[in-house]
Amino acid sequence: MRNKISAILFLLFASSFIPLFASSKTRLVRIPFYENDALYKTHGNDGTASYISEFLENVNRYLDYDFEYVPVSRDQVLDALKDGRIDMIPFLGRDAAVGHNFLLSDTPTAIGSLVFASNRIVDFDNPRIGILKFAPENLRENIMLYAEDQEINASYFFYESTEELLSDLYANKIDVFATIDFTIPDDFFVLAIIDNQFFSLAVNSNNQDLFNDFNSSLSTLFLLNPNLISTLRSRYIPSARYSINKLSPKEQKYVRMNKNLRVASVINDPPYSSLVNEEFRGIIIDQIEAITNESGLKVSYIPAKSYIDAINLVKWGEADVVYEVNELLIKEDLASIKPTSPLLSQKYVVVCNDEEQLQGDSVFVCLKGRQYSKTYLDKNFHVIESCDLDTLEECFEAIEENKNYFTLMPLQEADYYFKNHLFTNIKILNEGYSVSVSLGLSRRLAPELAAVLDKSIYTLTTSMFEDFMQRNMELNQTLGAFIKKHLALFCIIVAVFLLVLATAIFLIIIILTKRRKDRQIQYAMNLANRDSMTGLFNHIAFEKKVAGILSHQQDNEIGVFVMIDIDNFKKVNDTLGHAKGDYVIVSVANILLATFRGGDLKGRMGGDEFAVFMRNVSDIEAVKHKMRVFQIAIKDYFEKSGLEINVTCSIGISWCRGKQGENAFKKIYKAADEGLYKVKKSGKNAFSIVEMEPTS
Repeated sequence: MRNKISAILFLLFASSFIPLFASSKTRLVRIPFYENDALYKTHGNDGTASYISEFLENVNRYLDYDFEYVPVSRDQVLDALKDGRIDMIPFLGRDAAVGHNFLLSDTPTAIGSLVFASNRIVDFDNPRIGILKFAPENLRENIMLYAEDQEINASYFFYESTEELLSDLYANKIDVFATIDFTIPDDFFVLAIIDNQFFSLAVNSNNQDLFNDFNSSLSTLFLLNPNLISTLRSRYIPSARYSINKLSPKEQKYVRMNKNLRVASVINDPPYSSLVNEEFRGIIIDQIEAITNESGLKVSYIPAKSYIDAINLVKWGEADVVYEVNELLIKEDLASIKPTSPLLSQKYVVVCNDEEQLQGDSVFVCLKGRQYSKTYLDKNFHVIESCDLDTLEECFEAIEENKNYFTLMPLQEADYYFKNHLFTNIKILNEGYSVSVSLGLSRRLAPELAAVLDKSIYTLTTSMFEDFMQRNMELNQTLGAFIKKHLALFCIIVAVFLLVLATAIFLIIIILTKRRKDRQIQYAMNLANRDSMTGLFNHIAFEKKVAGILSHQQDNEIGVFVMIDIDNFKKVNDTLGHAKGDYVIVSVANILLATFRGGDLKGRMGGDEFAVFMRNVSDIEAVKHKMRVFQIAIKDYFEKSGLEINVTCSIGISWCRGKQGENAFKKIYKAADEGLYKVKKSGKNAFSIVEMEPTS
């Protein structure tokens, strides 16, 4: 059952980010093609499937573009994008884009490490290092600076092509070569990590429409499937073997000379970090302990009252490391803080008091110092004010007291507070975005520390992280220890509390009684308007609301009435039973909620019939696009559900423009019903649009 619910929620993610007014015109997009590149290497019997083709197929799922691969050498690819020979580079290192007038996607398409790799384990006394000539200049500088910092007496050999470089490596003419870790052949070892960088989708700045389409689709894609990159890597890219537990001589010397790693830790940020009985505990604390145990470093924790204080401790040199750094770091912070390799993928979810209140003006509650996606906020909310607070408890308290307040937070944090019932009058919406989280390292420190931490991070396993999660999701019970340590203070507090309680108890009872009655009244009103099985508006409430909207439409405003009927539903009940029939009804309702806009009205008209009213629609073509999206969602969901019967829907659509008179609902309903009848008669699983006759 949990898997089925998750599937519905994934559809909710996907559909909430699909632009309603997407273009229906197919457009050709030219993509660079590199020969002898692992990302483009084809697999399968037909010789067509590749990492890049499947990645683009996923990005293009709700778009309508065709792709053409244009052969181009890596040293010419930036010029090709600049002069218009290609339209887009799917994976471009952000360092490589410096100095070019390119638009880079908000969502990174990959996080890669610049590494030394070889087909054999070699010593780094006098290595012969191969470098590709077309590598960005700053990457070549990083390679040489790393060798210099590590006191490696290296000699360098530059190659025109990867094929030529690998040929010399297999012939033992060079010892190692510098490359990005996800392009390493299967029989190779990673011997050292030089630097980490983000990769993005790049488009020329004069192609804003193309960029907007793919930038939006990328956001949807990684919310729907945050593990896509790792899935594609395991499917198409040979897994490189890491042999980096052996530190270089200079790194070993650094560990011997600098044993203590100072970590800025927030004293009250469960489940990641919290101070309990004068000891830090949490998921990140366990990860840091595992990292330092692997590297030989010792760790000490510098207490910080809030996340912004922890960031500042690193900036000011009073700590070496801060946790929960992601790709949304502002430039000011990046000047003083360098991210390590990723520790985990963090899903941010929406936490609010009243979901419906977020459709209008809202106030965003921020945790000071935490990085949020401005793109996601601007796209999905109308934020009129931001409220900066020091702790998560203050954020929750503000949201509990104000219905139009909301925040974004990691799913683990939200689960922790809800699991332990610390706050009750708030909701978690399974919507948001995902980011990769790293440790943040002070740039004042020697580069050896970054290399030591990165090498240790690669030893962490999924099972270790699961253990850390399970260990830290329970509430830390510290009240007993507090009473024992501060018995006199506790007695005074209890006496004062009892005195206040004795004088105020009557008022509290009155207030609680009134609130309970108000909630009962509100609950009864909601029950009267809602369908008990799906939670959608019932027929009476839906008709009343639609009639009210039609009577107040502006002259140029278009209202669209959508009637949806499940095909062959009687066969589902008769063949699979009424329990499965109810499951289909609820599933279609959830997909309906996921596909249409938050401001659209959704109702169950009875049995297997549903209705949606879309207000303020400016383009009927957009309605057609929305119907296709709904049909795709129905098809995808029920194909994965395991039902023995194929579930489809027939759809009748009617529309009208401007203010309508009496009986408007009956007429628009009748027109949609006529369209539905045409679809049923012509074979089902389609939609038909009919314009409503105007009313006086």
